[in-house]
Amino acid sequence: MGYVYAKPLKIVEIRNIAQDVRRFLKLSDNERINAPKLLDALCVLWEDYGFQYMVMPDDDPVFEKGEEAKTDISSGMIYIKESVMHEACRHKYKRAPFTICHEIGHFALHRMLGGVSLARSTSERKPRVFEDPEWQADRFASEFLMPAAVARGMTAEQIRKTYCVSRGCAECRHEKLGGEFIGEDIKKYLKN
Repeated sequence: MGYVYAKPLKIVEIRNIAQDVRRFLKLSDNERINAPKLLDALCVLWEDYGFQYMVMPDDDPVFEKGEEAKTDISSGMIYIKESVMHEACRHKYKRAPFTICHEIGHFALHRMLGGVSLARSTSERKPRVFEDPEWQADRFASEFLMPAAVARGMTAEQIRKTYCVSRGCAECRHEKLGGEFIGEDIKKYLKN
């Protein structure tokens, strides 16, 4: 079994990219993301990079078991399950905005940035955390949805209400911004 690797990225690099995207979109750090509007805007703004998205039936074979959405880096297409888009359109405190921003993270980090590409390896070694494209896309979604500059001074409940994210997402962001993630991520990095 091979693993997928990405160019190593540090948290601060991903944070800067997410902030650059927010600035490009003229979003303040305390402004919540409207995922459906964001997708439509990016279709126009990132057209030259091939950004596209398609909402598909939940049981479409394009999705592997457990996937809510996926990005085809080679074509630039983001596939989103109908149920995820429906949830995102309702603007409730749910997981959908994070899922969509995770896929946008794959697009921004692994397609748009020149020279940053994914590679499959036949190595038995798992990618180090900073080389893991899924970890990178999760970091992008967190940084993009809940910018550290503002979220760092908030409680988990304030993060949830300000950014309209799920309780679990807000609690995870609050914990990681509290500094506990540094030791965990360094241990994972050194272990691999």
